[in-house]
Amino acid sequence: MFRNMIHLQLLAENQRKRQGIASPNILVYAFVIVRVHAIADVFEHANLPEVHMAQQTRFIGVDIGRSGIKIAIKEDDNFSDLPIIPAIAIPADSLAEIDETTQEVGKVTVGDMIWLYGRTAVEQGSGEPAVYAQWEKSQEYEAIVAGVSQVLHELYPGDKLIVVSGLPAESSVTSRQDVAEMFKRHLKAEIVKVWPQPLGALWAAAHDRPDLLEDDTRTAVLDVGRYSTDLALVTGTTPNAQAYRSTGGVRVAVEKLSQLLRARFDQAIPFERLEESLYKGGILRFDGESHDVKAECKVALQMLDQVITAGVGSLKTQARGMVDYVVLAGGGAQFADIPKALTPAGGRHAVARGFAYIAEGLV
Repeated sequence: MFRNMIHLQLLAENQRKRQGIASPNILVYAFVIVRVHAIADVFEHANLPEVHMAQQTRFIGVDIGRSGIKIAIKEDDNFSDLPIIPAIAIPADSLAEIDETTQEVGKVTVGDMIWLYGRTAVEQGSGEPAVYAQWEKSQEYEAIVAGVSQVLHELYPGDKLIVVSGLPAESSVTSRQDVAEMFKRHLKAEIVKVWPQPLGALWAAAHDRPDLLEDDTRTAVLDVGRYSTDLALVTGTTPNAQAYRSTGGVRVAVEKLSQLLRARFDQAIPFERLEESLYKGGILRFDGESHDVKAECKVALQMLDQVITAGVGSLKTQARGMVDYVVLAGGGAQFADIPKALTPAGGRHAVARGFAYIAEGLV
């Protein structure tokens, strides 16, 4: 209850600032800021949604991607999109010293091991987001799930939680069931379901285009992520079980860029700096300098576009050309040149919002 009161004070202060009203007690505000920043340390930003005192049912979508964890909470016709949590977890025992802020946030226990996750892991360690296969079977992934659970318990203590998350399109039913059980080990929720990732994108797009879910509408769905591009072919609300597949994601361009730059630099460039240069117009920040790598980025992104276009082509071939719409989502969607593709609202939270819509339909 104390944390909820603190949180509500912060929200009131933010409202006063928007309206140009001076704070009645700047010392109280300063205390509130310190406390909320501690709670939000696992986030990239400290903009938290409203916390309600009375028990409510929360429809929550969780999109655990390689570059970040997106969480969307549907409330009536609106969404609260939580700040993106870095998708990193590291064993706490690998660190000689742990900052005192980890006493309350950014630390979870999985089995008999203590892990740091999110922003705390970034600041306290040297971990990077995972770029290997079957990540969802790792202890690191479970630590991230435990971290997500900690965040939701902190924000919505005692509320009824209906949660939907996702896995890559090619993941098996067994893998999705295993991740659902993983959530249940750490999260007090009424319902937890794990769906193929592209369905979150479809349901998000269908909010503005309900015709996508009509029985005779056939839609190709792409979710372009860091590690993989997940694809699905859906007729109305029924996925084609034979048309789930995954191909390379933004890492394809990063790996190609690394190859192209190998001759220019005498040391390995971190994955995240290479990826950043793709998103920032071909400027690479490395070794204390900014380097123009526009030409190399162009070649690398052409390769990624070819991979994505081939994936869409395979879906259209399987559908014998009968594809009415293409839905394009994910953090790497901007690199895909797909004519007339529909992009759901919500930016990087679009898939999480789609999962929240699905969660709402489960009750």
